[in-house]
Amino acid sequence: MDKNKLKKLIEENLGTAKFPEEVRDEILSLLAENCLKRASLSILEALSQAERKQFEDLASSGSYEEAFSFASSHIENFESLVQSEIKKEIDKFKERSGLS
Repeated sequence: MDKNKLKKLIEENLGTAKFPEEVRDEILSLLAENCLKRASLSILEALSQAERKQFEDLASSGSYEEAFSFASSHIENFESLVQSEIKKEIDKFKERSGLS
C-alpha cells in the first residue's frame, strides 16, 4: 500500500480535516508508521520462512511498496489482511486519544 493511500484512509477514518495542518501531518505521519509496522507483523506471520527473509530485505531497504507488492503475490486475501490491521491500529489510536 502506498503511503498516500494509507494517509487518505487514516484521514477518512479519523476525520482529521478539522485539525490544524501541522497537527494533522504529525498524526498522519506517526499513525501511518504504526499501521505499516502492524501490517508488516501480520504479513510476516502469513509468509513462509524463506518468503519472510525476502520481505524483510525489501522492507529494510526502505521500500515498503516493493515489500508489500512481494507479499501480495504470496498471501491470499492480502489486501483484506492489510486493511484489517490498519483499521485495528486506527481504532486503537482513536480509543487512546479519545476520538472514538
